[in-house]
Amino acid sequence: MGRRTPGDGPTDRPRGLRAVVRRWPVLAFCLLLAAASWPVQLVIGRSVLLAPVGPSVCAFVVVALAEGRSGVRELWGRVLRWRVPLRYHVFALTGLGAGTLAVAYAATAVAFPDQQLAAPSTAVLVSAPINLVAIFVLAGLGEEFGWRGFLQVRLQARHPGPGGPARAALLVGVLFAVWHAPLIVVEQGGVTTTLLWFTAGTVGISLVYAWLFARSGGSVLLVAMMHAGQNTWTGLLYQDVFSFAPAFFDAVVQVTAVGAGVLTLVLTRGRLGLGAPGLRVR
Repeated sequence: MGRRTPGDGPTDRPRGLRAVVRRWPVLAFCLLLAAASWPVQLVIGRSVLLAPVGPSVCAFVVVALAEGRSGVRELWGRVLRWRVPLRYHVFALTGLGAGTLAVAYAATAVAFPDQQLAAPSTAVLVSAPINLVAIFVLAGLGEEFGWRGFLQVRLQARHPGPGGPARAALLVGVLFAVWHAPLIVVEQGGVTTTLLWFTAGTVGISLVYAWLFARSGGSVLLVAMMHAGQNTWTGLLYQDVFSFAPAFFDAVVQVTAVGAGVLTLVLTRGRLGLGAPGLRVR
């Protein structure tokens, strides 16, 4: 019998599916996410609450296959990173929403000078905290383990250097838009300007998410809070204030997102928090 050398044993090197996932984790994540989410979006649409959890569930599955329990613990641990300066918590919940609110009111005053804009109703304001918590769980935690906790970290590791975080964030934004594309195409009856606006906005806002993720030490909690805050604010605006021109409002939201992304690039000189702790990949 020949001597066994290190690496010959079944526990020394992953084989089969585990080997493939370990070698191409990003590709595995994208394929799994498409297979798990697109049929639900196409057939059932927004009524299924499980649809938003696709990115996070897929991220944990891929990490479990590629890295085992230690990788899962590391990914889960990112939601426990809450000890960051208070200003980042405040920005996460209100920054994008307040900015969008200001731009939307200003743009409406110019485009619709005769339109009387009212403040959100009491009922909407009372329901806002409930909506915020629900969106935080379903869309925030349900997606951000995948988008930032998994994808941003690994794409950034593949693009070292000062421009790496921005390139990674742009790719995350494109993949985010592609993930939502089937639902938008079905709702709009084809590829329309809505999908184009949405893609531009998600790519732009992904730069802001990447910056907050870096400055918070790779905290999924903070970016999940921003995800919830952004959706809650724009929901309030759409429901009570800008329902008279939803297409205009959607365009304002996406243009604001692009502007926020460009501003973040300029203010950080394209680095998006490069060198902040907590962004190492295993």
